[in-house]
Amino acid sequence: MADANQLNEEILKWLDILRKRPGMVVVKSDSYNLLVNYLEGYIDGISLLLNRNLRLEISKWYIRKNSLPVYNTYWTHFIPLVFEGNTENQLKDILLDVTEDFFKENPVLRVNSARGNN
Repeated sequence: MADANQLNEEILKWLDILRKRPGMVVVKSDSYNLLVNYLEGYIDGISLLLNRNLRLEISKWYIRKNSLPVYNTYWTHFIPLVFEGNTENQLKDILLDVTEDFFKENPVLRVNSARGNN
């Protein structure tokens, strides 16, 4: 497996491609929900590789960072609630910003697992 920095750089590069050229990755790139489905699958694949639940880790990080009430939902579902009234394109940009921020602040192989932490 790649070292922590290399894997994190690859994740950030892929997020950049997804932001700049979404049509290369997701066929119908104008839907927030389609981007969510793709991104959650991508994160789940990385989670399986690392034997961790990164969707849960990102969600807990997002809740803490934004002082949101704790709900049993993922960060991808918080964004349309927190940014209600924004367009699909704005929501997609926010989703990619949040995901990118998580990986910049928490290199994937060095962040402590959030499992069991509340």
